[in-house]
Amino acid sequence: MGGGGSKKKESSGSKDKKIEEKLKAEKHKANNLRIILDPKFEKGKPSTSGGYTAEERARYAPVIVQNVYQALADLADAMDTLKIKYERSDHAKSILTYANQVSCDDLKMSSEDAGKIKKIWNDKGIQQAFQSQKAERRKWIHSFEIVTSVIFLASLSDYDLKLAESKTDENRMRESLKLFEYIANHNAFQSTLIIVFLNKRDLFEEKFEKSDFDKHFPEYKDWRKEEGAPKTMESCLQFIEKLYTRRLKNKDPSSEQKVIFHKTVATNTNAICEVFFNIKQELIASSLRKAGLL
Repeated sequence: MGGGGSKKKESSGSKDKKIEEKLKAEKHKANNLRIILDPKFEKGKPSTSGGYTAEERARYAPVIVQNVYQALADLADAMDTLKIKYERSDHAKSILTYANQVSCDDLKMSSEDAGKIKKIWNDKGIQQAFQSQKAERRKWIHSFEIVTSVIFLASLSDYDLKLAESKTDENRMRESLKLFEYIANHNAFQSTLIIVFLNKRDLFEEKFEKSDFDKHFPEYKDWRKEEGAPKTMESCLQFIEKLYTRRLKNKDPSSEQKVIFHKTVATNTNAICEVFFNIKQELIASSLRKAGLL
C-alpha cells in the first residue's frame, strides 16, 4: 500500500517536471522573435499632405538624414556582398563617406550633399543592388524557420502611392499585400503568430477625405455593396484588413497560425506601448497554448 502511494507521488512529480520542461522550452522559443518589415515601407519619410511646421522640420531633419545615410551604408554593403560594380568608380568612395557618418552626432545634409547622393542613387550598380532585394526573399525567408512570432509592418497611407523603383507604377499597398501573402503562406510560418501593424493611421485619416480610395481599389465599392456598408473611414479600414486576411490560404480555424491586426500611429508612444503590452500578453498565451497548458 505504501509502495502504491510512493508510485503515485512519483507520477505526479514526473508530470510536474514535464510541465516545467515545456514551459522552459516555450520560453526559449519566445526569445526567437523576428521582425519582418515590408521592404517598401519607408522609414522616416514625411508624407502628410498638409506639410510640417518649421519647428517640426528642424526636429525631424536629423532623423531623416540618418535614415538616408543608413540606407547608403546598407546599399554599400549590398554592393560588396553581391559583387556588383559601380557604374562610376568615384561613387564607391562617395557612398562610404556618407555611410561612415551614420553614428555621428548632429548629422546634416547640404544641398551639395543631396546632389551627390542623387547621383549615387542613379548609379546603375546601386539600382541593381536595390532591385536584388526581391530576388533575395527566397533566400532570407529560411532564416525565420524556427520562430514563433512575426511582426509585419505596412503603411495605411500607401493606398494611393506608387513604388518609386517600379517601372510599371505598381501600387505600394498592393505590393505589401503580395509580400504578406508570400510570408503568411510560407511553410515556415504555418504555426506562427503573425502580428500585422497597419501603421500611419493618422496620415490615412487625412488622406481619406481628399484621395478617393475607390479610384485605387475599385473592389472596395463592390465590398460595400455586398456588406451594405457605408463609405466611411472605419469601413475602409475594415476592408483593408480583409484584403490581408483574404490572402491567407489556410482557412482552418483550428490552425496553430494566428493573425492579429493593430492599426497604429507610430509617433503616438503611449498607444504603441499599450499595443506592445498586448502583444506580449498574446505571445505568452500563444506559448501556453502550444505547450498544452491553456
